[in-house]
Amino acid sequence: MADVVARLVRRIIEAAGIELLRLYSRVWHRWDCRGREHLPTSGPAIIVANHTSSADPIFLTAALGRPIAFLLAREYYLLPGLRQLAGYVGCIPVWRHGRDVVAACRALRRLRQGCLVGIFPEAGLSNAGRGRLGLWRAGVGWLALRSGCPVVPIWIEGGPQTPDVLPALIRPSRVRLIIGAPLRLVAEPCRFVHRPAIESAAWRIRQAVAALRPG
Repeated sequence: MADVVARLVRRIIEAAGIELLRLYSRVWHRWDCRGREHLPTSGPAIIVANHTSSADPIFLTAALGRPIAFLLAREYYLLPGLRQLAGYVGCIPVWRHGRDVVAACRALRRLRQGCLVGIFPEAGLSNAGRGRLGLWRAGVGWLALRSGCPVVPIWIEGGPQTPDVLPALIRPSRVRLIIGAPLRLVAEPCRFVHRPAIESAAWRIRQAVAALRPG
């Protein structure tokens, strides 16, 4: 009985939190979302988007209406309160530089549990405000091939074009999300996936995100 009550309370908290994020996005950032018919209403999926500001996870969560386990740079866990919040929603700490096998395996486990996993393959905000994609990490290709889950490409434009956390949250803006049709890559049953296959999958995902850019 206690477990049932705990799950119910968690769902209520999550639903209330998502509605607050939607209200914040609509009022403060004049949030607009197109292509919502492509969003999964249940089951696992990999959410992949370009990275324009530290507020991007908020905009994506508002669009999906479900908690998203983001791969989050470890330095963000040093910010007051963010470590507890990230842990509550199931975010995965990841090293920016080099391959983080532990983080990749945790992301795969989240997908097998039926969760949404969010990835910004640019792995940084160096291109904030430039309207183009930066360097693209191939790890998203590995995760797509190993899991076989649908990959939902999303383009984010407008919004607070800054790499700084606080200005991104408090600076009013106008943000638009454009959601594309999910990609379904053929799952690789073996643990070892060849590098060319990983890079090819990552490139397909990158092209799907880039194709959503207006104009």
